[in-house]
Amino acid sequence: MNKMTDIILRFSLALLLLPSVAWASLVLSPTSLTGLTVYQGSSTTASVGLSADPSAPSNLYYDITPSGSGTGSSAVFYSSDCPFATAAAQAPSCTLTVTVDAFGLAPGSYGPVNVPVDYQYSDDTDGSGFLISPMSGSTSFTVSFQVLAPDADGDGVADGSDSCPSTPNGESVNVSGCGASQLDSDNDGVYDNLDQCPNTPAGASVNASGCSASQSADGDGDGVEDDSDECPNTPAGESVDAQGCAQSQLDDDGDGVANDVDQCPNTPAGESVGSYGCSESQKDDDNDGVANAADLCPKRRRVNQ
Repeated sequence: MNKMTDIILRFSLALLLLPSVAWASLVLSPTSLTGLTVYQGSSTTASVGLSADPSAPSNLYYDITPSGSGTGSSAVFYSSDCPFATAAAQAPSCTLTVTVDAFGLAPGSYGPVNVPVDYQYSDDTDGSGFLISPMSGSTSFTVSFQVLAPDADGDGVADGSDSCPSTPNGESVNVSGCGASQLDSDNDGVYDNLDQCPNTPAGASVNASGCSASQSADGDGDGVEDDSDECPNTPAGESVDAQGCAQSQLDDDGDGVANDVDQCPNTPAGESVGSYGCSESQKDDDNDGVANAADLCPKRRRVNQ
C-alpha cells in the first residue's frame, strides 16, 4: 500500500467517524374546505390556513410553491399569499387562496378533491434571503363543493325551471320561482301580494284591492269597504257614517270622551272634562240655567210663587 492510498483510507475513515449532521424537518399543515357552493358557469374563492410546526427550529425558512391544482381536477387550484422565505418562527402561519371554478362542470357534488402543496425549506445560513441547499417538503388539503344550476335572481330555483326570472330580492317563491308580487292567481289584474280578495269570480270587475262587488272587502261588516273604512273595527250592529265610523269610535269635540257617551258634545278646546265629557263651563249642577263656572248662587233653589 503506497502512501497516497494510505492517506485516502485514513481520511475516509475519519469522515465515517464524524458525527452525522441531520437536517431538521419542517412540517406545514393546511386546513381543508367543505361545504362550498358555486353556481355552474361561475367561480368562488375561499381561504385555507397554512401553519408551520411550532416545534420547528427558529432558523428554518420556507418557500411555498406559488400555485397548484387539485389532483385529477383543474376545477380546484390555489395561489399562495405566503411571503418568500418566511421564517417559521416569525410567521408561523399564512394563507392560501383557493379557487373553485365551475365552468364546464355539471350540477352536483364534487370532492373531496386532493390539492397537493409543495414547498422547500432550509436554514438560509448566509442571510441572503434565498434558500441555500433547500430540502423539499410536501403536504396537501382537500376541497369538497357543490355545483348548483344557474339562478340569476337568487330565489333558489334554477334559471331553467324559473318561470319568474326577476323575483325581488328576499321574496319567497313557489316551486316555479314566482313570488306573490309576480302572481295573479285569480286573474283579476291585481297581483296576489295586493289582492285582498284572492278568489274573485272569473270576469268580474274589481277595485284596486282586487275585490268585486260580490266580494267587498269589509272586515268589520259595517257596510264600508276596508280600503275606505277609517274605523276598521266597528262593533257589530252599530250604525256608521260614510267613513265607516260609529259614534262609539268618534270624538267630535276632541275631549277624549266618545260621542256615544259624551253628554256635552261641544266642549271648548283644552278644557278638562269628567267621565261624561262635560267641563265646568258646561255643567249646571243646580239646573238654574247658569253654568257652574258663572253661577254665583250654585245652591239656589227656585221658590214656587
